[in-house]
Order: sequence, then C-alpha cells, then structure tokens
Amino acid sequence: MSNKFVFTIKSLSARIISAAIITVVAVSSALTSPMPVHAESIVTYQVTGTYEQTSARNMLKAINDFRTGSEAWAWNESNTQKVWYTGLSNLVYDYDLEKTAMQRAMEISVLFEHTRPNGSQCFSAYSQYMSAGENIAYGYSTADAVFRAWQETDDPYEGQGHRRNMLGQGFTCVAVGHVIRNGTHYWVQEFRSPTVSTAATPATNSTQAVNVDCLSSKIKSGTSVSRISLDYGETYDLSKVQEAVFYESVYRPIQTKPISSFSVSDSSLIEIDKSTLKGKKAGSATIDGFLSNGSRFSIPVTVNPVNMYFVDSESIPAQTATGSAVTPDVSLTYNGTPLVNGVDYTVSYSNNVKPGYAYAIVTGKGNFTGTKQFMFYIMKSSKNENSGKESSEKAPRKIKTFSLSKGKRSISVSWDKVSGASKYEIQYATNKKFSDAKTKTFAGSKSSAKIKKLKSGKKYFVRIRCYKNVGSERIYSGWSKTKKIKVK
Repeated sequence: MSNKFVFTIKSLSARIISAAIITVVAVSSALTSPMPVHAESIVTYQVTGTYEQTSARNMLKAINDFRTGSEAWAWNESNTQKVWYTGLSNLVYDYDLEKTAMQRAMEISVLFEHTRPNGSQCFSAYSQYMSAGENIAYGYSTADAVFRAWQETDDPYEGQGHRRNMLGQGFTCVAVGHVIRNGTHYWVQEFRSPTVSTAATPATNSTQAVNVDCLSSKIKSGTSVSRISLDYGETYDLSKVQEAVFYESVYRPIQTKPISSFSVSDSSLIEIDKSTLKGKKAGSATIDGFLSNGSRFSIPVTVNPVNMYFVDSESIPAQTATGSAVTPDVSLTYNGTPLVNGVDYTVSYSNNVKPGYAYAIVTGKGNFTGTKQFMFYIMKSSKNENSGKESSEKAPRKIKTFSLSKGKRSISVSWDKVSGASKYEIQYATNKKFSDAKTKTFAGSKSSAKIKKLKSGKKYFVRIRCYKNVGSERIYSGWSKTKKIKVK
C-alpha cells in the first residue's frame, strides 16, 4: 500500500498577540507508516522551555463541545455548501499522546513546520497510530485564543484544515502541548486512533530541557544579535549578545551561551567597559569577536546623533530692545553636560530687533541633530524716572519638580507652584517626541490636576510649563523634564 499525506497550510491575517505575529498550520493523514527519510547526520541539542500543560489539557472540553455542538460543520471543496458532521463522539485525552504533543511543541519552537528538525514527518514522533492529525500554532497566549483560531469559522474550505482535524471522524483521542520559549507561546494538537493510554499523569507546569534531534546540515552558528543601534551617550548591555545555534532561521535560536570577550573597530566612536557598550560619538563601527568554533563575527554598531528635542534647556528670559538685533545666549545640557555653541549646535534668530516675540532656532551639530526653537520676549526700553535705570519683564521660572500617579484611565499631576504664574500647561503624549501631544491648561492658583479619558494600559509621556500674562502677551517658562507613566 502506498503512503498518502494530505497537507493543509494556511497563514492567518497578521495580528499582534504578546508581541508576536500569529501563524497557524494544519496537517492530517491516514497512514500505516511514516515516510522514509534519507540517512543524514543528526546532532542532538537540549532545548529549554517552560511547559504549561494544565492550560493545554483544559482545551479538551472546548474540542468536544465543538464536535458535539451546533457548529460542527465545514465548507465543501467548492465553498458552496456546509458539510455537517453528525454523530461525532467525544475524544478522550491520551496521556501517551501528550508526550508526543509536548515533544512536538518544543520541536516547532526550533522549526515551525510539520517536518521535524531531524527531517522526518511529524507522525514519526507517535508511539503508534492508524490515523493521525496535527495542528500547530504560535503566538497565542491562551488556550481559548488558539482554539478559536483553529476553528477557522470565517475561512473558506482551503483554510479550514485545522477545523476539519478537530472534527475528524477517524480519531478517538487527542492531546495538546503548550510550551513557552523566549517569550513566545507554542501550541500543538495531536489527534489519533487508536487510544493508547487514558491513565492520568501529573500535568507538567515547569521549565524542562528536552532533547531535539536536528539535521546537522541545517545547523548554523552566529550571534543572538545581528546589529546594535544606540544614541550618543547611551549604553547597551552586551550580555544580550550571545553565541547562538540556529536551525536555518536566525529568529529562533536553539541554544545560546555567553561570549567571553569583544573588541571594537573604532574606540573613538564606541567603548566597552566590562559588559557595557557606550556610544562616545555619532558614527558607525563594529564589535568583533570569535565563536567557540573559531569563526569570527562582526556586529555593526550605529551611534545615532541625539535629537535636540531631548536636550535639556533653560528658557530665555525677557530681553530689552536696543535698536539692534538681540541675540541672547541659550543654555543647553545633555545628561548633565553643557553643550558647546559651534561644536554641538548653531543658533540663528528671527524677529529679534523690535519689541515683541522673537525666536532663537538651535540646530544640532556633530553628536546632535534636529532643531529646537526658543521663543523669548523683547520688552520696550523703559526708564525709571528716579534712578534712570532700565528694567525688563522676566519669564517665569521653569517647573523643577512635579510628580505623576496613575489611576484608571487617568493620570494625576502635582507640581511646585511658580510665583507670578498666570496659567499652567500640561502636555501629554504616547511617544517621547510628543508628535501626538495634547495640552491641558490650568489656573495659576492650582498645584495639581487630573488628566482623564486616557487609554487603559498605555504608556504616556508628560511635561509641564507655566506662563504669565504681560498685557496682551504671554511669557512662557521652559518645559519641565519629561516623565513617563503607564495608565491602569
């Protein structure tokens, strides 16, 4: 008798669950023996993951409710008629088959296919079978979520392979495997006939190291990180860069281990202090080293210039008109270090001769990029009749201290009051560049406020400033430092 395989492969629409792209594949077969595999060198690795078999076993009820309920149908091949599955019996949970499901769950974390990493078909993992089927998935964090995906209620015939497996008439038992590796959830449903063991065993809910046989020709060595990007002055934890063994894809390492030492291609751009990489100057360089097999690796490192938006600054106080261009100095610091005009930035001015609002435009240079605009006020020159001295209106001071506390879809803000402030402005956004910022204004008598109607679970960036009214004009303080908080 010739062996016959029937594969059904499908990709769901991309959705983000636990920061992962969801892909699902199904396969079913009615076989008496697995497909033969050509002899090839095999290497065995211990792959570590955390099993959550209690959640996997809980899927049995959902499967049987589906088989015996009112939704037990699938489309015919022309997608013109629903084929109803009547008289289906409940499947029993096979604890011998669960060993296969758990093995396969770990294997698909290495190679997400029905072909096993050793080159054989998935059914070679079974202890025995007359008919068998397998559903696999990754990226779903709960049993309910992956079960609903496998139901494929809204898909055509070509996309209902998982559904037909769960409704399979030739199966008597099922087992489910669920393992988490590197933060990603992997799921396997195994169906078969006959049933081998219904004697319950304790559920495995722990981290396990499992032997996975792999084709040696598919194994690649490299690093867990392929490139590094950091801003000038930032640091990067080099313990994240590890030697890694992969099965074809560089996205699912089989094993990792620390790298003992690194060197840098340009010490003027980057430096290493123990396990910390620091960006000393904007530009491109590499960190280099050797793997345990003697091969050399080189990882590109980009040190990005810092956007001027993230540079701390003091507001420019009100100036007095002189009849000539008014060009006040700007005070800028980054990580507590003063920036140098001509080295880190240049300054240009506009509307800076006559009384009224003027602007200083700072443009980043070298390790800094982008622009930062300051508005300042030029007062008319006025003489005190008694002293003959000139005077000018000063901008209110910047708010040095404020605090945030999170509530249900809200943020409470408290700040130190500024003498002479007419109003306070609180600006909040979901990104640190404030590109989607909203601003709320509060009376000068206030020292606290509540921002409502925010998105639950979202991170917000918040800053505050004040202004005082001078005639029909407003004189603003600089923005406070930015703080971030995650809303309940």
